[in-house]
Amino acid sequence: MVPGHSEWKRNLLLVGFMGAGKTTLGGILSKRCRLDFVDTDQLITEKFGLSVADIFSRHGENTFRAAETELLHDLAARCRHSVIATGGGMVLKDENWRAMRQIGPVVFLRADEQELVERLSSATGRPLADDSGREAILERYRQRLPCYLRADLVVETKNQAPLEVVDAILGGLERVNPKWLF
Repeated sequence: MVPGHSEWKRNLLLVGFMGAGKTTLGGILSKRCRLDFVDTDQLITEKFGLSVADIFSRHGENTFRAAETELLHDLAARCRHSVIATGGGMVLKDENWRAMRQIGPVVFLRADEQELVERLSSATGRPLADDSGREAILERYRQRLPCYLRADLVVETKNQAPLEVVDAILGGLERVNPKWLF
């Protein structure tokens, strides 16, 4: 077992920058492992009845980040047998890391910087990418990278098909903690 983890509840958290594929890969991974799928951004938008962009514009980033932390504590208390795709900024608070460590192993989906810029350049509804230029996106990514690297497992996604990434996640988890997989 990885030091610092309580007994894992067969949950798995995916972290990474916006556009890294957390939601897409989380859905595939959950089906493959027969686990529930939770998308934290989706739960927060349902709670507010607003898109992420609208939450940021109406209530501010701090309100969104507080909602993320509250949600993580709730998931730590009740979530079992789930793949959880987190928002790109979930990793910024130490408090969130403590909650994530209670939930299960954390996997960083490390996407290529150029791929991220291309995906985010055409994206809409991402408040921290919309109207941001290439350098602003890369700067934000590079600032967050040390936080992402705190994950239990880093999986490179460059030039990988989604199913290849899922295989890499499962193979990596087996090496980190063979008991996680049945």
